[in-house]
Amino acid sequence: MSKEIVEVGGGGLAKPRIKVLSDEEILEIHWRSLSILSKVGVKVDHKEALELLKSIGSEVNLNSRVAKIPEYIVKEALDKTPNIVRLYYRDGKRFIELYGDNTYFDVGSAAYYYMDYKTNEIRRPVSRDLAEVAKVADFLPNTHIMSTALVPSDVPEIIADRWGECIL
Repeated sequence: MSKEIVEVGGGGLAKPRIKVLSDEEILEIHWRSLSILSKVGVKVDHKEALELLKSIGSEVNLNSRVAKIPEYIVKEALDKTPNIVRLYYRDGKRFIELYGDNTYFDVGSAAYYYMDYKTNEIRRPVSRDLAEVAKVADFLPNTHIMSTALVPSDVPEIIADRWGECIL
């Protein structure tokens, strides 16, 4: 099976960039987030995840479901994170690579309301709507990623996101 990588902005075109934060501000946010994770902690609503965090050295309160994650655990996790992540298209052949300054466009994510293109009615989306949006996205040349653009209201909310992934 051949794999086709989707290139964006080829031909030596300059990529527009918006830089909102300075390198120093980004570093400050990073250090403060490490401090918050280790001193305040983060709420984790998953017992097995809490047990795993505890087993690798985090301070865990099972009653409050808060894990205080030491800096060395975060650093180790970041060191193990791949520099390039591939996201495959629904056909399993084409993919995009997330790294560096690559820019991709997504249809959108998690809309609870949808304007029906046939009636102009604004309503809660259903599974059929998400399937139609996915078909349109397949033909848009400048759309590279299709996430669960709509949250289907015709299934229980607790599974709506996963259901949307199945539709895609």
